[in-house]
Amino acid sequence: YVRDAEDHLSLSTSVERGIDDIIAAYYIKFRGFELYDKDLYRVSRNNKKITGAPGGVSCDGHLVFADMFENPKGCNSGVHYWSVKRVSNGKFSCYRYIGVMSARNAAWTQYKHCDILALCKKRNVHMYLYPHCSDLWKAGHVLTVELNCVNWTLSCFQHEIVADAHNKSIVKYKQMKPCFTARIEPNQRYFFVMRICANELNSGFEAVITPPNLNRDHMIFDHSALLH
Repeated sequence: YVRDAEDHLSLSTSVERGIDDIIAAYYIKFRGFELYDKDLYRVSRNNKKITGAPGGVSCDGHLVFADMFENPKGCNSGVHYWSVKRVSNGKFSCYRYIGVMSARNAAWTQYKHCDILALCKKRNVHMYLYPHCSDLWKAGHVLTVELNCVNWTLSCFQHEIVADAHNKSIVKYKQMKPCFTARIEPNQRYFFVMRICANELNSGFEAVITPPNLNRDHMIFDHSALLH
């Protein structure tokens, strides 16, 4: 964008290619829902919101994969994020987990609970999900997972959205305590994934921009925080 707009912006000097690269690398990109069973879920046109299909009652915690704009073949370097807000309050506790998986296949989005467990055992597919208990993801809260392919860790941060005292149109985030991190299998290619209920009354989620300034002061290194 900067390179194309140089003349229009009448910059006093040409923009160095390195600056272009920095902007491209750090510009915040939106990560939406990309790969899912279209018979079970409905996703908004901008890929931002997902709910169970009308009349849907399936409760097998099907797989829903995120857009992997960095690398369609999966991430194996750098640090990457996905943030999702739980919108629906739901009538009962059910599958709502977010994390990463070391492989991705469209056919797997149709798998039921027992099929997913067998997949991870027989094919040596690594899957790491937060939280370890779905009740911990409250309605209105944003869960952010950080995939660190430098240290090979997966961290989870939870935020509550609060209104600004002076301007209610301004979105602010209050980070909940604690936040967790755990080791993941190194030297793999990982894909962001969710396991969510397909019941239309219990499956409202919205992908959002990652909250700024993730606070690690209360980080707990605890593999038990993951869903097993």
